[in-house]
Amino acid sequence: TEEKPGLRRQARISPDSAQAIARRRVPGGRVTKAELEREHGALIYSFDLAVPGRRGVEEVHVDARTGAVLSVEHEDGGPMSPVGPRR
Repeated sequence: TEEKPGLRRQARISPDSAQAIARRRVPGGRVTKAELEREHGALIYSFDLAVPGRRGVEEVHVDARTGAVLSVEHEDGGPMSPVGPRR
């Protein structure tokens, strides 16, 4: 899990627990990227999960303090959207 200095101490949920929560939301998904970060004032774990047979990744945000899933979003990663979600 990538993280900025000092964030791990603020998290109440372990990286392994957060990853298990994310994987339950995306059955069959394989974690390709994991980060602990502060986004919009909330401390979150952000996971990119690749699903066999599907293009792009599912991005799952898990609250690092409560374990709640904050969002699940598909990122296509196609030529029109090299970075971030498809608009």
